Amino acid sequence: VRPAENEIMATTDQDDNYETARIELQPHFDFPLDSWQLEAGAEILAGNNVLVSAPTGAGKTVVGEMALWSAFERGLNGIYTTPLKALSNQKFVELRKIFGPENVGLATGDMSINRGARITVMTTEVYRNMAWRASATNGTSEDSDDYGLDEAFAELKLNDVCVLDEFHYMGMD
Repeated sequence: VRPAENEIMATTDQDDNYETARIELQPHFDFPLDSWQLEAGAEILAGNNVLVSAPTGAGKTVVGEMALWSAFERGLNGIYTTPLKALSNQKFVELRKIFGPENVGLATGDMSINRGARITVMTTEVYRNMAWRASATNGTSEDSDDYGLDEAFAELKLNDVCVLDEFHYMGMD
C-alpha cells in the first residue's frame, strides 16, 4: 500500500519539526531529550499550546522550561506557576541559575522579588487572582477601580508564555 502524498508531507514536516526542536532546545539541557519532549518542544516552537501528562519523574518540567527558553530567546516574557510557595521558592532559585538573577522574579502573595522580571515564578493562586482581576477590566480604563484592575491586565498582557507546573494540584484542598 502506497501512502497518500499528504501523509508523506505530514511525516516529513513532523521530522523537520523534531529536528528544529532538537537544534533549538537541546543545547539548553545536559541530557538527551526524549521523543515526546521534542514533540512538545516542536509544538511550542510552532506557537501552539501544549498539555503534558506523564508519570512523576518522566520530565514534564523540562517541557515547561522549553517554553520559557523559547520565549526568552525571542525577547518575550513568561510566567511559571507552582501550586505551593515552597515549590515556587525552589523553582525561583533554579530558574535564576538558568536565566540569570536579573531575569527572574518571584510572587507568592506574601513576597515579591524582582517585580517586572522577564520570567516571573508565582504560586498558581497569585496567577489565578491576577487573571480574575484582569478579566474584570478587559483592559479598559472605564472598568478600572482602586483595586489595580488595569495593572493586573497590563501585567498579564506582558507575558507570552504561562507554564502551569504541577497542574494536577488544581482544585485540591
